[in-house]
Amino acid sequence: MQKKHIIGIIIFISFIILTVLVINGSILALDNFIYQKISYFINPNLTKVMKFITFFGSVYFLVFITIFLFWLFKGDAKGRGIVLFMIASTIINNIIKLLVARPRPNILPLVIEKSYSYPSGHTMASASLVMILLYYLNKEGKRSLKREIPLFLMVLLIMVSRIYLGVHYFSDTIAGFLCSLLLIIIYSLKENQIKK
Repeated sequence: MQKKHIIGIIIFISFIILTVLVINGSILALDNFIYQKISYFINPNLTKVMKFITFFGSVYFLVFITIFLFWLFKGDAKGRGIVLFMIASTIINNIIKLLVARPRPNILPLVIEKSYSYPSGHTMASASLVMILLYYLNKEGKRSLKREIPLFLMVLLIMVSRIYLGVHYFSDTIAGFLCSLLLIIIYSLKENQIKK
């Protein structure tokens, strides 16, 4: 069994455990505790910053970037792969949302969201875009910590912004990240199988 298979299984089991804890409410105390710690810093100026950060995980921004990358790669295999990966990520996110049907946090949100809470779509979409982009760059031998660290830091900030703005629980954001991680592992394994 390949190392990626083992990592993928671990991530999948972690996601299932997290989902069970969400469904039966066992993780709500931790979610509320983390929100209380983050909400301590709420102020008008920081709220503006968080709304700006959360925009980078929005549908509008990510659709624009996905189309831009498709154009940048001139619609080649990388461009098509990025588009298909982002579509798959969005579909899976919405399916899980409907299956779990977790309501948004029961607080006064700083922005309005109408869909279900679990998993975080902003987190999953932004993490998916970062991971698929880095996957192709890595394949071309262009891996660089100077590129990876800022991108993952942006994903982390988007995760924090969703909690700060009161539209997601901590566990929602972790679930979104785990789903993206699992998707990129599955995608890379499938690509390797096709090449063989």
